[in-house]
Amino acid sequence: MFRIGRFISTSEERVDEYSRTQRPSEVDKKRVSTPPPWRGNSLWLQGLPCGLIPFIFVLFCLILLLPILVLVSILIKITSVGPIFFTSQRVGKNGKVFTFYKFRTMKKDAEKNGPQLVRGDDPSITKLGKFLRFTYLDELPQLFNILKGEMNFVGPRPEVPYFHRQFSSEVKNWQNRLAVKPGITGWAQIHRATSFEPEKKLFYDLEYICKKSIWFDSKIILLTFWFVVKKF
Repeated sequence: MFRIGRFISTSEERVDEYSRTQRPSEVDKKRVSTPPPWRGNSLWLQGLPCGLIPFIFVLFCLILLLPILVLVSILIKITSVGPIFFTSQRVGKNGKVFTFYKFRTMKKDAEKNGPQLVRGDDPSITKLGKFLRFTYLDELPQLFNILKGEMNFVGPRPEVPYFHRQFSSEVKNWQNRLAVKPGITGWAQIHRATSFEPEKKLFYDLEYICKKSIWFDSKIILLTFWFVVKKF
């Protein structure tokens, strides 16, 4: 039986060990430098149209979460000036650029001078935006990206083209994380690896690609919910 507490403790130990001893460009080169294509390992999925299961599941989630989506939209409009949604271009599978959706958490025109990496204490984040980021509710509009076939529930987080180009030139094998669709959550996020640490983020993204399965995805989704609940 899978024990969440034990798994989280083990994961945290691995992050600490990674920080002390590993250099991502030298870790598991043979295993992650050329990630294998994912092969679904569930017999009952064979023969189903590709993407049917995620499509049905995301429709169910949208119906279930509709009251929250409406409430957040109203709160954004009455607490700050600007649109409800934040949209930007992101790099997806095989380098295809798509329009990415989030609830707006920053002040209007916060990125008028170009894209930027934002920390949680950035003054451009609104009060409501801090709560949305804390609870990850700002990510819910990406369910529409899944409906459009641009993202999955689990996968490497998509980068804006500017930072993708920067990391591609600075971090070896960065392009390999484009072997799968990006996700709302991912293995790197479970290990608290952000774009401020691109080498660490790449390490866990490629590890995810090598281990990808429906069961591993389910584990990551479960851990994501667990981390959100733990915050309260």
